[in-house]
Amino acid sequence: MNVAAELSKIVGSDNFTDDPVLLQAYRDTLYPVDVPMPFGVALPQSADQVQAIVKLCGETELPITPIAVGAPLNGPTLCAPGGLILDFCLMNKIISIDPDELVAVIEPGVTIGQMVKALEPYKLMAQYPNSSPLTSVLASMVMMRGVGQYATKYGLGDSFVNGVEAILGTGEKIVTGSAALEGADWHYRHCFGPDLTGIFIGSLGTMGLVTKAAIRLSPIPESTWGLALGFDAIEDAMAPISHIAKYQMADYINGQHWYAGATTGDDYPWEVTGGKAPLPDEYMREWRKRKGLPNIWFHMAIGGSPAEIEVRKKQLLDYLSSRNITPMDMSNDPWFQVRNVQLQGVINCSSARFCRHRGGGWVSLVMLAPIKKWGEILEPLVEKGKTLGFDPTYLLKVYGPYGHSSQCRFVVSFDKGSPDERARAFAFTETVAKHAVEKGANVHRQTMHPEIIQSRQPEYFALLKLIKSLVDPKCILNPGVLNLSKETLAYRQGGEAEDAG
Repeated sequence: MNVAAELSKIVGSDNFTDDPVLLQAYRDTLYPVDVPMPFGVALPQSADQVQAIVKLCGETELPITPIAVGAPLNGPTLCAPGGLILDFCLMNKIISIDPDELVAVIEPGVTIGQMVKALEPYKLMAQYPNSSPLTSVLASMVMMRGVGQYATKYGLGDSFVNGVEAILGTGEKIVTGSAALEGADWHYRHCFGPDLTGIFIGSLGTMGLVTKAAIRLSPIPESTWGLALGFDAIEDAMAPISHIAKYQMADYINGQHWYAGATTGDDYPWEVTGGKAPLPDEYMREWRKRKGLPNIWFHMAIGGSPAEIEVRKKQLLDYLSSRNITPMDMSNDPWFQVRNVQLQGVINCSSARFCRHRGGGWVSLVMLAPIKKWGEILEPLVEKGKTLGFDPTYLLKVYGPYGHSSQCRFVVSFDKGSPDERARAFAFTETVAKHAVEKGANVHRQTMHPEIIQSRQPEYFALLKLIKSLVDPKCILNPGVLNLSKETLAYRQGGEAEDAG
């Protein structure tokens, strides 16, 4: 069978390529790994086309790697050797917006910019990530448990998913949530029995290819008010931040460590090393000292009517006063102003700063951890990073409701052109995964060392393998992601699982 010709028939000759020059662009990643050359790239325009592609790939056992748009920052879209990349950028329709039920149904290629514009007349917003550009896709953020502006109030991105339409590895189409019932709307996440929507959230396409997602919306607040708190040590921040989140004194709490929280102004010292080496922690300590900046600072904000804000503002300030904590003066800091504006559904991206001063490599390692674990998880990893020649930084997003947990994101930039730096950056990813798991953190969106995580939860992994063998018996959907490959599923010849447990 001429697979390339068959794929061209399904999506059209303009929407399939196996040109090595064009395929090279899909091998790019900010991670310190080598990405195999794919067989080809197909750009479907409908769920029916996705279904036909999956059936074809099932017959030929051609692996499929789904992507939406952009570089694979977290590694979920690294193509299997000789596999097919399924680029969803043309499936970018906003199918419906229900301003009364606060639900939008979107295709996987819908960008944040599209949603901002479409929701503006209704004075509504989705939960947009804080640092992603307008060209990033919204579905990836919610399906990968991203953190939006009101995570402290509402929770992680996956809590905004009311259901999905997905194509399984068998080629079957499934709908989850209330819309699974014929004639029903996407108004509720559950149908009957277990939460089947959860199978696809965080699965990175290995359990099914999502072709529609129902996303909950929220009103844009009438006004917002924010403040910043500075701490010299993360241990000093743990008790007050936990208390503020627990009693819902703020709708959004975001913490940042040194350059991740530095001003975006022209005085930021990119020029120190010619833009090609890390800014040493020692240098940054002196720079912060000159500017009167703390080692760690938190931005928190409240949204609502002016009257509501005044009541909650007084509650928060009274608590801080009782702890002798004085808010920072951030009136002239543009980064602080960006954060406040984002709480009203406006996106202003600054994420490019994280790798601007290095050779284009960027590792972002994400874990979920209780606030009370910050001290034993975060600073030890900074020191471990220094032993490998890096100065890691981290960002903290407190999520709720009644938040006591957080998303912790470690960021390391490195020179992609240096084999030595790539090797050390890769070693740091392994260090982070091991340390986080040992301390009880939940490493998620981590596709580079899943065996480290799963070795500590064999029964959980056994269930994942069983589900994978049912929804994708030939293991063609993003194989290897989450360590779910033909080898780990112990496949016999012919595609039947030998031992799903």
